[in-house]
Amino acid sequence: MQRSIGVTISAVVALLGSLLAGSLGLLTILTLVVAPTPPPTPGFPGSPELLRAIRLVVPLFYLLPAAWGITTSVGLFRLRNWARISIIVFAALLTLSALFGMLGAIAMFVVSTPTMPPGSHLDPNAFLMVMRVFMVAFALLQLGIGIWWLVFFNRVKVKEQFMPLPSMTFAPYPAPTGTPPPPSLYQTPPS
Repeated sequence: MQRSIGVTISAVVALLGSLLAGSLGLLTILTLVVAPTPPPTPGFPGSPELLRAIRLVVPLFYLLPAAWGITTSVGLFRLRNWARISIIVFAALLTLSALFGMLGAIAMFVVSTPTMPPGSHLDPNAFLMVMRVFMVAFALLQLGIGIWWLVFFNRVKVKEQFMPLPSMTFAPYPAPTGTPPPPSLYQTPPS
């Protein structure tokens, strides 16, 4: 069966988002490698081993979902049913993430405006407003994509695209018509 435009667009969106997440993971690795390791602070309760573990784990929060998304995108391009199920799970997680992002954005409206040091040219109210608008817009984008994928990939017509075609078995010989072949074919020539 041929892939629909909606499946193709979904695969491209998932691929672009995954490449972005992978780029953020690589940027995080680069930042953690280039940034100097702070000297141990006597009042800091964590150990240097904890900081090293954090440096190893943080990039995985970007790289593992990126690998999952790239794999799912390839599966969507190939109309694999496991990829349809994978993107449904991913869409559910994306929707939940967007809802928590919206809660975070709403909480930022409650947060009081920080005071800036004297001589600073940055208006804290304007900065927080830009931050709030960005968080709400990003969460709405995630929510829209998540709901779209949840609805789209559960539609019957879309599910049919991912079902394997029935196998066609062909007999090597034509089916019998009901009349036996002439007996001369079965007889051996006289010796």
